[in-house]
Amino acid sequence: MKWSEVRQYFPNRCVLMEVLKSETIERERVIEEMSVIRN
Repeated sequence: MKWSEVRQYFPNRCVLMEVLKSETIERERVIEEMSVIRN
């Protein structure tokens, strides 16, 4: 899932996520894909 999808399915909720795909760009971690474990 993308962050926009997580916000759509779980509005105003706290969610626990697992990062599936990420990269580091100029010392900043960018999460590309994630999976919601629990809300």
